[in-house]
Amino acid sequence: MAVSINFIDKGTYVIAEPDGTISSHEEMTAYAKDIIRGAARLDRKKVLIRGQNITMQLSAYDTIAFAETMDEISLALGGYRIAVVTAEQSAKSRSMIETALVNRSVEYRVCTSEECALGWLRLD
Repeated sequence: MAVSINFIDKGTYVIAEPDGTISSHEEMTAYAKDIIRGAARLDRKKVLIRGQNITMQLSAYDTIAFAETMDEISLALGGYRIAVVTAEQSAKSRSMIETALVNRSVEYRVCTSEECALGWLRLD
């Protein structure tokens, strides 16, 4: 399923509000590239993803394949700092993604509240 994303420019960071379901590494890669393109279009490197309206059902294979793709496009070198506020139904998938991306030097954090995410983005 395609994921729709609404972007809100907050001056020093951007909020991304996605809606939909992701169930493969190809869909996850397309989603991540859309997030980065949206942030780049607004000339922002800090991204808060309000992920409560998106469901992820990724296998361990999907997570690793996605992380490898992000490594290939040098996401870590792009200077992005990404925090995700997650919904319970996607917590396991997002946690696996966090581990895989952080192991590849991507600044990515899964949070349970927007306050936590803003603090980690150093915006509080």
